[in-house]
Amino acid sequence: MAASQEQKLDYLLKKIGYVASKTGIAEDSSLSGTKKAPFAESIPSPLAIPSSIIWADSSFIPATPPGSSSDYVRVYLSGTSGHRMTVDNTVSGNRSFIAYETYNDTSSGILGDWIDTSFGSDYIIKVYKGDPNSGGVLLSASGSGSNDTWFFDYSSGVLNFNGTQVPSGVTSSNIYIVGYRYIGAKGVKPPAGLATFSSLQVSGITTLNNLMLTGVGTASTIHINDGTATLSSLNVTGVSTFQNNVKLGNDDKIIFGNSDDLEIYHDGNNAYIADTGAGDLHLRGTAAIRLENSAGTETYAQFNVDGASELFYDNSKKIETTNDGVLVSGVTSTTTAKIGAATTFTEDLVVQGDARVTGILTVGTSSIVFDGPNDQIKVGSAATITTTGFNVGESLLHSTGLTVAGVTTIHSGGYDIGSSSLHNTGLEAQNVNVSGILTASSLNISGAVDIDLNILGNTFYVAETGSDSNDGDNINKPFLTIAKALTVATDHDVINVSAGTFEETCPLTVPAGVTIKGAGLRATIIKPTDATKTNNVFLLNNASTLEDFTVKDSFYNSSADTGYAFSYATGIAITTRSPYIQRITVLNRGSVLSASDPYGFDTANNPPTSYQAGRGALVDGSKVTANSLEAGMLFNEVTFFTPNQKGIILTNGARSEYLNCFHYFASQAIVGTSGSVGIAGTATTRLKFTNPSVVPSVNDVVKLFEGGSVVAVGTITSYSTPYAEIGGKGSGTFTVGSGTTQDVRFFQSNGTTQTGIASAIALADYTRFGAEMRSVGCAVEYGTQGVVADGIGVKLRLFATNFNHVGSGKDFTNDATLTVQANEVVETNNGQVSYVSIDQSGDFRVGDAFVVQQETGNVSFAATTYNLETTGQLTVTDGGSNQTVITPTSAEIGDLQLASGTLSSSSGDITINPAGSNETNVTGNLNATGNLTVSGIVTSSELNTGPNGIGIGVSTITGPAEIVIDPAAVGDNTGKVLIKGDLQVDGTETIVNSTTVTVEDKNVVLGSGASNDAAANGGGITLESGQGNKTIRWLDSTDSWTFSEHVDLAATKSYKINGVDVLSSTTLGAGVTQSSLTSVGTLQSLTATGAINSNTAIQVNGISVLDTASGDATALAIALG
Repeated sequence: MAASQEQKLDYLLKKIGYVASKTGIAEDSSLSGTKKAPFAESIPSPLAIPSSIIWADSSFIPATPPGSSSDYVRVYLSGTSGHRMTVDNTVSGNRSFIAYETYNDTSSGILGDWIDTSFGSDYIIKVYKGDPNSGGVLLSASGSGSNDTWFFDYSSGVLNFNGTQVPSGVTSSNIYIVGYRYIGAKGVKPPAGLATFSSLQVSGITTLNNLMLTGVGTASTIHINDGTATLSSLNVTGVSTFQNNVKLGNDDKIIFGNSDDLEIYHDGNNAYIADTGAGDLHLRGTAAIRLENSAGTETYAQFNVDGASELFYDNSKKIETTNDGVLVSGVTSTTTAKIGAATTFTEDLVVQGDARVTGILTVGTSSIVFDGPNDQIKVGSAATITTTGFNVGESLLHSTGLTVAGVTTIHSGGYDIGSSSLHNTGLEAQNVNVSGILTASSLNISGAVDIDLNILGNTFYVAETGSDSNDGDNINKPFLTIAKALTVATDHDVINVSAGTFEETCPLTVPAGVTIKGAGLRATIIKPTDATKTNNVFLLNNASTLEDFTVKDSFYNSSADTGYAFSYATGIAITTRSPYIQRITVLNRGSVLSASDPYGFDTANNPPTSYQAGRGALVDGSKVTANSLEAGMLFNEVTFFTPNQKGIILTNGARSEYLNCFHYFASQAIVGTSGSVGIAGTATTRLKFTNPSVVPSVNDVVKLFEGGSVVAVGTITSYSTPYAEIGGKGSGTFTVGSGTTQDVRFFQSNGTTQTGIASAIALADYTRFGAEMRSVGCAVEYGTQGVVADGIGVKLRLFATNFNHVGSGKDFTNDATLTVQANEVVETNNGQVSYVSIDQSGDFRVGDAFVVQQETGNVSFAATTYNLETTGQLTVTDGGSNQTVITPTSAEIGDLQLASGTLSSSSGDITINPAGSNETNVTGNLNATGNLTVSGIVTSSELNTGPNGIGIGVSTITGPAEIVIDPAAVGDNTGKVLIKGDLQVDGTETIVNSTTVTVEDKNVVLGSGASNDAAANGGGITLESGQGNKTIRWLDSTDSWTFSEHVDLAATKSYKINGVDVLSSTTLGAGVTQSSLTSVGTLQSLTATGAINSNTAIQVNGISVLDTASGDATALAIALG
């Protein structure tokens, strides 16, 4: 986006030749087609320097920019008052912005005189995309424009963006600058020293360091024409006449009196007339004295000569003093007041506190008289109430009883006094005055009511017609915003929000014990402002209560994890009661809506282009303090619309009671997760060990092994028999198990020196990291997933939950094919959900185990066995005489009876007939007192044929001294006995009387279990023979196998040692390189590859041919090669 050379020349030409501040960048034909003429630029930025633009007090500009505005420098900084720029519509494409004094008001004047870096390196203009006080993005860190993407004219206050593209995201309304402006005096200062003028005329701004006027006359007259004279010191010894304005700067005072007793000045915000002396301040006038606004169009007060003193409200007279007292117009509200005898109120007098009348109070002309001195109230001449009783005509009601006469009647239902009646259905009267608490099941008032609603605690009111300048504690003077009400409400206070839509700056932090109550779900709407739409809406405290309104139009911020309707305030201490939320609807949508996606389910998470819907509630135990009773949040009749976002999240030991709540279109409606830090951020895990061999100590390390591998490690922070606490969650997961599968070991703090063991983990309590919910009568409608329990310590308990088309996402056409049954309840990482539910088909479910189909009545079980507990009997009947009766100890099915371990028949035989090729299985003993005939196979853990017969038990066949297994045909030694498995013979002798023994095993083990060679001594194979046994045996003494007979190898075989041939029928193996042979017979040939050593002469045919190492030997060696 760099500026072209032509553009730079264009800007320079306009600056020098036409003193213009902007360039149209029109050389890009795609933008406007023609260059913008220099004379068409409207913002002056002269290079000529008239005296009127000279900074006379530039020396007062500090080298380091000030943190706040002064008399010379106006500060525009982020965090205080960054200036919003107005787009220049004469330049296309949002490429030029002007610093008008009022945003978007081109008649308000342009702010120039911006201080540049020549006064200090930190005097630099910075440009922001968006309000820097609300997350605006700095477009250039340097702000100098040296990157050639934008430049700023400091003298005229004009910002230009260069190139053919404006930076991404720049709009006509989101450009802000921060920097510093010179606001001191301008003009040329006079020379130092004393100057004498016979006449001085000033047409511009003139600054005089010292001016002394010695008399009255032309020679001593200062003429200022259309200008301002700034005088550092003015000493007038005569009379001065000012024909035009005299202007003093902020905090410059006109001081009167020798002791500076009276001051008149303006401090930049307010004007003051200050009497600093010891005497009084008198305002005198020959006629009325009036206090008015600056335009003279509105009167505040008027004090008339010999007449009334009058006070006004909004130009309407409310209080007027008269010859007799005070005349008050309108409703008078007072917490304390003393009223004289002649005070007249033309309208109602409302006293919010106590009212005391020291004399007699007459209501109306004379009908009702409150006679304080005589302790009595008179109503006309007929009724009198005194300290002793109640007189109506001739009737008297007092402490001793009731005397009735005239119009008073007592009957069985109560009594009537004139047109008033008191009876068992209530009180009916023309006038009722209650000084204490009025309790009624219903109250019907037809006349005027004057009730102080704040007698029992504070109630504040919020209405669309209110004002945050009101007190808010009267229904007639409500606040405008809930935020204002929250600044004054304290424990036990109630904020009543009327019907209407309230756009609030969020989050709204609800103090401990404060209740916010709307006018109804569909009557009161609360939503965040656009600037705070991704913040949490409500932050709750101990015993906070929300009820009867709708929260809507919030969005989720994934980077900050905000955008929840309800969450905890930071550092919440729940010491009495958890926050309570009831009868509220959370109605959020994604920012991108369509006819097919009216709730914005498919909205992408791409701020600021698009925002996903806000979430429901975050209950995070890590946010509460350590002294909290729990980390809870209670919900009753709350409906959440959170399209493609989570409804409620519980984590870090959080707990929730959930009654009659609904979720729509959630990605995950109810989520419990195991946190990393737990409740209060410092949670521990509680363990209980089975049979620990030592008493664990603080800082000891406990490790859980499974199959020899470490699966969990923790450091013990405390131990009180039988429980140990480990810091945090430890590493891995401790699980409850038995001693046969687990191995628990204790170590010193170094983790390596073992001190003891335990057989198993009996308890592993991660509750303080997990989440708990108790839910009754809730529903999950549409969306992706219903209830999700993720992690150890998460236990969600739900009763009477309705799952309706979970898995269908945004589709709410009730298409059953889109439902994903498995998405209703999801358990991961040891999380637990126990629930009783009804799905979209009306089927009743108890978890995943038990289902009753609504249409058919069929009952199905996921497991094979269940416990059915009853204290009486269970009768199943077909409506006629056929029935089955089941009790905890017996069962009667027709004529078949089962009780006390006995199966019997009240009539007829008992037939056990499995279908087809199925079997009849008996678990336990089967005793037959008669014959037992089985046409098929008998499979049993034990079979006894009689007291002297064979007994077949679980692993033992018992019987007499000799047991014969004789397969068919019996007695002819034929047939076959098959043993499916291993055969172990523990006797001393095993005899096989067969002609052939076949062993498929490739290895036959002899002497199994011998501990060493000595124990194996004599082992081997013996072949019996009448001429002597033939043996192959191991002898420990020779450390070798010994053969009693010859070993005869086939001619083609050889002896091998370690796989190398050493001897065959014709050859001594090549591997034999050393020998102590004394005679080798006749050699057919001899080949020697090394030296031949002989201790005697070498003979050929009996003749010595070599006898010494002589030359002959050498010759022979040469001859032999």
